[in-house]
Amino acid sequence: MKKKINRIYIFGGTASGKTTLAEKISKITKIPFYTTDEFVYKKDWINKYSDKQRDFMLKKTANKKKWIIEGVHRGDWIFPAFKKADFVIILDLPRRILLKRVISRYLKRKIKNAEKKENWKDTFLLLKYAYIYKKDNLIFHKQFVHDYKKDCIILKNKNQINNFLSNLK
Repeated sequence: MKKKINRIYIFGGTASGKTTLAEKISKITKIPFYTTDEFVYKKDWINKYSDKQRDFMLKKTANKKKWIIEGVHRGDWIFPAFKKADFVIILDLPRRILLKRVISRYLKRKIKNAEKKENWKDTFLLLKYAYIYKKDNLIFHKQFVHDYKKDCIILKNKNQINNFLSNLK
């Protein structure tokens, strides 16, 4: 990246590595990161904020001078942040990787919380979202980039992600 970038928006499917990438970029650049899930879900990750609360929190964050926001969400509510982004990253990993990661997360949680019953319905829903990303939100995310003429990079595998991170240092 040649020009100074202070606001980065990261899109990607379920289990594509959005949060991990945001954390790594944040560590290198010292720019704080946020996930769109933080604006949607309360701390228990079950109950949701009202649309008004969600929109307020996102706009408040979008007005900061520096941020990294990552998420799979689409819709008008993300536009206040998306419009202010200096740079967009789209993670477009192979579907098999996303599905493998969702299953791996489920199994790790099941082992870690053996006494707590894991909800297969939630995992099935995440598998569904990971599977349909390329035919659903990815199309919208690419269209947002095109319509708003955003500088963007699409990263399709681990090597591209690592090269991108190396170039940030």
